[in-house]
Amino acid sequence: MDKKVIIIISVVGVVLLLTILGAVAAVFFFMNQAPPEPVDPNRRPEEIVTVALTTTLMANVLDESGDVHVLRIHPAFELNAESDGIDILNATTFPLMEIRIRDAILTLASTYTYEMLLAPGAHSRVAIDIKDTINKLFDTDVIFGVIWQEFLVQ
Repeated sequence: MDKKVIIIISVVGVVLLLTILGAVAAVFFFMNQAPPEPVDPNRRPEEIVTVALTTTLMANVLDESGDVHVLRIHPAFELNAESDGIDILNATTFPLMEIRIRDAILTLASTYTYEMLLAPGAHSRVAIDIKDTINKLFDTDVIFGVIWQEFLVQ
């Protein structure tokens, strides 16, 4: 055989060998890495922006006998400034989204009964439901918590 052919075959063989060894080394490197730490969804973000609705919301709620009562709430929201959704919902865009937020809250409020709202811990349950509803509305997790300026059931 010609010397050129032998050199070409040798170079191709060395390149193939190095490629295979590199691939094996990469597999071992990625297999030996520790799994990432799970993110605690209840961890308080370091940077929080607080925004509030401009008006108090009122909704009619029924008791078990069908009598009408009034739920009067005025929530404020803790926004996670570290969230990817902060460009969708932040202190600047919040007034533009307020109508949609109020509608979602009123729709949610109408699903509660008077007895549910009088139960111990009802304000916490409603706050979680509002947070989840608004995060779902905007397909984000930007709202970290709900703060009550007013929570009254009459």
